[in-house]
Amino acid sequence: MESMVTGVPALSGWCAYKEIEWLDFPRSIHNDQSKEQDIISIRRKVEEVGQFQIELSNDRLRLYSYISASTVK
Repeated sequence: MESMVTGVPALSGWCAYKEIEWLDFPRSIHNDQSKEQDIISIRRKVEEVGQFQIELSNDRLRLYSYISASTVK
């Protein structure tokens, strides 16, 4: 079932995972205080670190932890 977990962890804290398929960086964070993240800057930082498959939309950046061989440059 771990592969079906999305969103904020129900335990309201850190969780240990065996593997991570992707990480989402939302543009807007809504909790007690709404905040905006600069997902373009996040993308640039990630690209400095290594080669990852990234999806960028208006509301989030998704960083995949695995890439298929066909997407490797």
